[in-house]
Amino acid sequence: MMLTYQQERKMNNQASRCFHLYAYLSVLMQMEMAYANKARIVAFLRVIANKVQGLQTELDKILSKATTSYEYEGGEDIRNDSEAWGKIEALKKINQQYSNIRGACELIGIELKTKYSVHDVIAFANKV
Repeated sequence: MMLTYQQERKMNNQASRCFHLYAYLSVLMQMEMAYANKARIVAFLRVIANKVQGLQTELDKILSKATTSYEYEGGEDIRNDSEAWGKIEALKKINQQYSNIRGACELIGIELKTKYSVHDVIAFANKV
């Protein structure tokens, strides 16, 4: 599979965000949080984490098989290239999946960031 530099960069950024979000969710699930609905929240975190892991796996699979092309970087017409359209549609699907993950995170009060720290974990635990 041939990706443009811009597509590869977007997918790498998305994979990095997924990696950090998954690590953050894993820490949250392992914490002993003192709140009434712990079982439900941990179950919800597990569902989100599984979605994130699935998306990250999909991105890693695409990126491992992909090679970078600078062919379409100059704004050339790609309307007649079915392979390029397929890659654009795949990227749209990945972005939609990430948007769904973002919505699920917002439901329980997780702010999506590029990287997370221990302070984020503590703030979430205190907030919930």
